[in-house]
Amino acid sequence: MGALWAILNPIRVKYSELKLPSEQRRRGLCPERFVMLLTRASEYALLSLDKIRQSDTPIGAEHLAAELCIPKSFLAKILQSLAKEKIVISHRGAHGGFALERDLESISVYDVILAAEGKAAAVFDCTQYSDTCPNGDIGGCAISPFLTRFQMRIDLFLRELTLDQIFKS
Repeated sequence: MGALWAILNPIRVKYSELKLPSEQRRRGLCPERFVMLLTRASEYALLSLDKIRQSDTPIGAEHLAAELCIPKSFLAKILQSLAKEKIVISHRGAHGGFALERDLESISVYDVILAAEGKAAAVFDCTQYSDTCPNGDIGGCAISPFLTRFQMRIDLFLRELTLDQIFKS
């Protein structure tokens, strides 16, 4: 599973550590904007799914939260989102909890990210930087076609990468 985290683990770049000319910093031209960031929600979802797949019986959110050292209320929301997208199923009762609803081969990393984040992973979101866009035309700059193609490739990669592939690697 180390290969997965090399691909998907959040990359944190301190703005002060970037070796950019002050003009670029002032105008907001930072390479960190071109890095795909996944939040803790995606990471927690994948870690939870790994534990759920290893269990023969449904696992409760409280048990998962304790085992993974994740805040229970945050994990409960993630698990509810995964259940809503039919990635896991929730069993009620004394011996209830969460179990996989589909085979690992039919669950893509894209599906998990979409459920956990509420949106697809974005390489770059121009709308966040409309105030500092040097071009002044969101989506109409020289690199927009490249970013669109790049995003399409990332999306395709994440759609083709299944939980079966990452958990058995």
